[in-house]
Amino acid sequence: MPGGGVRTQILRTKEQLEKEGVEVLLFDQWRRYDWSHIDLIHVFSTDMRNYFLLRALPSNKPLVVSPIIDKMYPWTLLRGFYLLAGALPSQILTSYNAHRLAVQKAKAFLVRAKYERAILEKGFGVAPCRVFDVPNGVDAKFIWASPERFRKTYGMQGFVLYVGQIGNPRKNLKRLIRVAADLHHVPFVLVGPILQTQEAREVLSLVHRYENIHLLGRLPEEDLLSAYAACHVFVLPSLIEGTGLVALEAGLAGANVVVTRCGGPPDYLGNLAEYVEPKSVRSIRRGIERALQKPKGEKLRKHLAHHYLWEHVIQRLLRVYEHVLS
Repeated sequence: MPGGGVRTQILRTKEQLEKEGVEVLLFDQWRRYDWSHIDLIHVFSTDMRNYFLLRALPSNKPLVVSPIIDKMYPWTLLRGFYLLAGALPSQILTSYNAHRLAVQKAKAFLVRAKYERAILEKGFGVAPCRVFDVPNGVDAKFIWASPERFRKTYGMQGFVLYVGQIGNPRKNLKRLIRVAADLHHVPFVLVGPILQTQEAREVLSLVHRYENIHLLGRLPEEDLLSAYAACHVFVLPSLIEGTGLVALEAGLAGANVVVTRCGGPPDYLGNLAEYVEPKSVRSIRRGIERALQKPKGEKLRKHLAHHYLWEHVIQRLLRVYEHVLS
C-alpha cells in the first residue's frame, strides 16, 4: 500500500464505507480472489506501481479509479507524453502506460481537484461524463485538538509548523529553511518521518545551523493533534500538492494556513489561506509573515467542517459507486 496522504485516503475511505454498511477488502497480491463475490473494484493511483495490477484485473467487473496524478506540466505536454507512450514498443513502460490502461478499463475516475480533471480530460482525452469530483476528506478529530499537551511538552507557542516527509524534494523544505533563517525571531517546528535520502541529509545539515528551527521527527498522534492546535501558522510550500491533507488537518485545528498554489489546495481552502509560489523564497516568506500578523480565526475551520469531513465526502463517493453499478 502507498504511504503518506494516499495511504490515509485509502484507509479512511475503507473505514467510512464500512460505517455505511459496505463490505471492503484491501487488495492482497498474494491472495487468490473469487471475483464473482466482488461487485466493484476501486484502484488508487495510476502510477507504474499499479500497471500490472490494472492489467490483471478482470474486465467484467466495474472499475473506479482515483488516479492521484501530481503533475504540473501543461496539458498539451501531458497529451504528448500520453500519445508517445502508446507508440513505444511494449517492453518500454512508463507511468503513462498505466494511465492509458486505466483510461481503457475504468468506468469512472474520481478527481480531487480541478487540475486533475484537466489532466484527464485535456491531457488523456477522458470524456467528462466519466470524471466525478470526489475530494479528499479530513477527520473530525482535528476540530477538537487542544494546544495544551504540545505547549506543556515542548514549551512553544506562536510558532510556524510544517508536517510532512523530511527529505522528499517535492516538499520544498530547503527553501522553507531559508525563510526560517531569515525569520530568526520566529520558532519553526518540522514534524514528520525522516527519509533515508540525500535530500534528507542536506535538510538535516541546514536545520542544525539555526536555533529557531526545531526538528521533532515523527510524533505520536496525540502530540501531532496538539501541535496543529498550538501553532499560529501551518506552512506547506510543496512544489505541488494534490490535496495538501495536512493543511486541511491544520486548518480544522484552527491554524492559519500558508500553502502552495500549485495543485489542489486552492479548491479546498478558497480565499481562506495564504497561497505561495513554491519556487520563490520571497513569496513563501511573505505568505508566512502575512499569516503571522493575522489572529487565528474560525472561518477556515467552519468551511472545512462544513464541506470536507469524511462523513460528507463518503456520500459523494457512494453516489458514484451507485451510478457505476447501475
